[in-house]
Amino acid sequence: MNILYISHSADLYGSEQSLLLLLKNLNQKEFTSFVILPKEGPLREIIEPYAKVEVIPSLKPWLTLHKGLLCFIYNIATIPFILWSTLKIVNFIKTHDIDLVHTNSLVTISGALAAKISNVPHVWHARELLSSSSLYPMNPVLGLKTVIGIIQRLSDIIIANSNATKNCFPNSSNIQVVYNPVDNRFITTSPTKTKLYHELELPSNSLLVGQISQIIPIKGCDIFITAASIVKQHISNVTFISIGGTPTLRQTYKQQLKQMIYDYNLQESFRFLGLRQDIPDILSALDLLVLPSRSESFGRVLVEASAVGIPIIGTNSGGIPEIIDHSVTGFVVPPNRPEILAQAMITLLQNKAVATKMGQKGKERVKSYFTIDKYTNDIENIYHNLAN
Repeated sequence: MNILYISHSADLYGSEQSLLLLLKNLNQKEFTSFVILPKEGPLREIIEPYAKVEVIPSLKPWLTLHKGLLCFIYNIATIPFILWSTLKIVNFIKTHDIDLVHTNSLVTISGALAAKISNVPHVWHARELLSSSSLYPMNPVLGLKTVIGIIQRLSDIIIANSNATKNCFPNSSNIQVVYNPVDNRFITTSPTKTKLYHELELPSNSLLVGQISQIIPIKGCDIFITAASIVKQHISNVTFISIGGTPTLRQTYKQQLKQMIYDYNLQESFRFLGLRQDIPDILSALDLLVLPSRSESFGRVLVEASAVGIPIIGTNSGGIPEIIDHSVTGFVVPPNRPEILAQAMITLLQNKAVATKMGQKGKERVKSYFTIDKYTNDIENIYHNLAN
């Protein structure tokens, strides 16, 4: 089968990493992969050994971060781009004899339209929570109910990355949950503090707590800082690190976080380390990973931390409770409650035996639910069923 993947981004965030792992592990004797990207980016170089790649600059999102009038103007302005990219994809399908189109995110619609026009099966991968909650960052001008209906009608199968994502599509009979996988390099990584401690010039008796995510409000970075200030009052030898990039539109938020660190007098205890490529090494040095998201469809980094054997804390949001077995592999806490998050952090930092056991249980859970083999086999089975 010739499979065409539509990626809304050429970066290396969660959805792109899942696509990369799929391309690397598909049965090459059964499937030939093609990928369309909206622009040049780091994803292209990494996936080119596994797929033929083409860039279509007119591939634009139909879901946007803008609100109100700006949302309306954006959607009107992008209609010509969506139509043009759809025609380009239709031509690509014909030229390369594509058997199935797999759109890797709900953000773009062009692949779905092109598959419908070309009369080939379409798989739509739902990696976003379509919710009326004010926390949800995308604002479909057509309204959520209409958007969900369009997605259902243009999909032979919807793949949801969690049951929380699946629940956004009520009464849908063509939806299947396939959890995002963890790269095997996390499973084979053993906890070790030496490298990062040397880089940060930390004493050997320090404790290290991290958050790995984009620096955006929905990830609750401000909640992490407030909780850190509370933890610091009880545990003096703890350092907090934040790993991740800051989008251009969120630079003001980053400055607000830096002001919070100054106000809480955490300048010596809190570090922003930016984007990193050595995430397994980062995780291996942590005593605890925290993801205080206000809204989260899945939470890949929690799985990665568990794979390394690190205890985790996440919020009761979206797919996070499906990753964390509460009080077994970590703790689930309410969103927007830094005092409760801080208490959970203190509990694990002050009870090494409990934390170690949670890390071990988390590693076992990863091997049961979040492996590459399971992820790839589930999707290959979907492809076979559609072909038949």
